[in-house]
Amino acid sequence: MVNLKKISTKFAKKIAKMNEGRSGNGIYKRRNRRNYRVIMQLNIYKKILENNPNQLDTYKRGYAVRVKPGEYFDCKGNRNKSIPKDLKLGENSFIYFKNPGDYDKYGKFCKDFVEVVELSTVESQEKIQILNTTKKRSWLGEYCLYVTNKGHESLICGKKEKKNDDGRKERIEKLRNDLPSILEKYGGEDNFIIDKELPNQTGLGNYDFDYASLENQGYANDQMTYLAFKIPGLKELLVKDNELITMDEVNAFEEKIKKSCVDAGSLDFQKLSEIGVWHLAEKVPICPLCKETLKPEEFLETAEQAEGREEEDNTQSQTVLMHIDALSAGKFNHCIYNLGWGHKHCNTIQGDKTIQEAIEDLERILSAHKNSDHLGNYF
Repeated sequence: MVNLKKISTKFAKKIAKMNEGRSGNGIYKRRNRRNYRVIMQLNIYKKILENNPNQLDTYKRGYAVRVKPGEYFDCKGNRNKSIPKDLKLGENSFIYFKNPGDYDKYGKFCKDFVEVVELSTVESQEKIQILNTTKKRSWLGEYCLYVTNKGHESLICGKKEKKNDDGRKERIEKLRNDLPSILEKYGGEDNFIIDKELPNQTGLGNYDFDYASLENQGYANDQMTYLAFKIPGLKELLVKDNELITMDEVNAFEEKIKKSCVDAGSLDFQKLSEIGVWHLAEKVPICPLCKETLKPEEFLETAEQAEGREEEDNTQSQTVLMHIDALSAGKFNHCIYNLGWGHKHCNTIQGDKTIQEAIEDLERILSAHKNSDHLGNYF
């Protein structure tokens, strides 16, 4: 049986991108899988400790709490008493400098600290098991600098080295040479999981609100693949665009995905209708915001760009993944029955709100315009 990539590389890439966390700068990784090491802010960590400490065990590849300098230090450079006792710099937390004022005020207190270094990406199941059953760690360091307008940027915050980036190559090589002595400060190499080839030091982890387990990623991928196949005319368009496949092969693949969804309990059309991504009567997926039926050509096409703002490397399509309840720290909202296919411009309108919040905002805006004395003839 053919796989999705053989049916359509664009379609397969679209589904694969569902597994990627949000791109970030500084301490955050770029386009890593959603189940990667999590970075959370101090206030979120405190909420988890208060409400459900066991939630921390969900992050199988570990977590790190980013703490602002003003949160960690008092005016004399001592650790603030408000910092939870379980937080230990270099083990499960680090101080993150982004503000120039913070660097000027608190940077002097970090002179004996080590900058954050990633030792392992913890990709194998064996390493994940070690991480979760021992006290071994996959990174070290007490602080990190991303004060770009002052030229202070830790190695971990850089982008992957380029061929002509000699300065970064030298810093990477220096790290390799200095690592044995650095590890001694933390009790030696035996306390860590270390990759044979050190990671590229391009960020330590993902935003915590992007997190989804491998299992939930699989369920979501299958559900959204099936919904896409139900866009009227999409299968016909796929066959038209690929001479190497037949409609019978596409239908057979769709049935395979359907079975996976049924087995996972992710094809309850009543539920899909209630969250606004499925039209029960017409039996087709719809945009969760505008409720319009989706068009097959828009599913694979690159979105149009405004004149004068075109960018050659734009890859976003006109139909995008939408979260009904917005991604939120500790909510694990990248999951079945919280996803739908929608229009790029509808997703832009939604922003970081839930669909319901976006609708309420639109209603408020329309009401304000209708009652305004400065509108002209819009209504």
